[in-house]
Amino acid sequence: MPVNQAGSEFAPPTAYPTANGPVSVTAADFSGDGKPDLAELLAARRPSTFVIYINTTA
Repeated sequence: MPVNQAGSEFAPPTAYPTANGPVSVTAADFSGDGKPDLAELLAARRPSTFVIYINTTA
């Protein structure tokens, strides 16, 4: 996932671990704090589930 740095440049990509069987990942402000969070749909599990990763950075 590329991370935006000052001056419209991106840092080198960083790999983040995911749960088994991700089908879709989206970013949105799920916690209402103004920072983007991630949601991951896991259809490989039964029943299908989703995980929300809350952004805790400053």
